[in-house]
Amino acid sequence: MEQKRKSSGCPPVRAVERACAILRCFRYEGEVLRLRDVTERTSLSKSTAYRLLRSLQAGGLLQRVGEDSFSSLVHPIRES
Repeated sequence: MEQKRKSSGCPPVRAVERACAILRCFRYEGEVLRLRDVTERTSLSKSTAYRLLRSLQAGGLLQRVGEDSFSSLVHPIRES
């Protein structure tokens, strides 16, 4: 889940790293993921993943689809 990147000496913000991991879960446009899918792909606990999913939804980066599913409103992030 975590990717260490060189920075200017500032430690990374864990919540931001976790939110980025959730956004990377969405592999193609229009993909709908359930909470369970996100926890499997990120190894985050169910409660942490749910809180971050709701925060990303409130921030306009995800939309809720049904009871426990979400889809990304940003283009999928492709790792190089």
